[in-house]
Amino acid sequence: MKILSKISLTLLICTIHLAVPVYALEGRIEISSPTSITASGSYILVNDIVAQNGSAIRIRSSNVTLDLNGFAITYTGVSTADGISVSASANNIEITNGTITGFSRHGLFVPGLSTSARNIKINNLRVSDNRIIGISLESNPGFIVESCTISGNAVGIYANGFGLVSNNVIALNNSSGLTSYSNGVLGFRSNVFYGNGKDVNGSATNLGENLCSGALC
Repeated sequence: MKILSKISLTLLICTIHLAVPVYALEGRIEISSPTSITASGSYILVNDIVAQNGSAIRIRSSNVTLDLNGFAITYTGVSTADGISVSASANNIEITNGTITGFSRHGLFVPGLSTSARNIKINNLRVSDNRIIGISLESNPGFIVESCTISGNAVGIYANGFGLVSNNVIALNNSSGLTSYSNGVLGFRSNVFYGNGKDVNGSATNLGENLCSGALC
């Protein structure tokens, strides 16, 4: 009986350990509903989020990594709203791995006017059907947008400041695929543009290997 009791206790302990969310073990903070991030750290979505009044996620702190974990952020409201917005004073931000769709303004919005690098990294997102801009980075230097699929917005990407847009599929955006007035300091390479009102608009620097509606551009 004592042996059986020890075995039962061991199994109970193992079950408790297995029940602890893996995200907690990895030190990541779970997000399951619309929220404001006000402290540095690593955050992860654990389910789809449907916002009904205002932006779904607001990043108000520097040094934040946000993993959408394959989930979607969508909108059913009528007021002006962005999927994810980043405070103009927040630096060292990474947003990755999920879908942002259907917002009444921008899918992802990084406002501000900065004279120093903000170190913004956006990758592996699917950003679609937002009313104005899919990914909007105002006059913010020091960013990279890579490996995203951006479609069905008015403007796919709007970006100023020095940075890189690479390895994205940017298609069927009504006004333009990529718009930048950055005086040649924004580079774009290895992107596929298709069916946009205008594939590239403004003064971004073409670094090569871009495909515009079936032809090298």
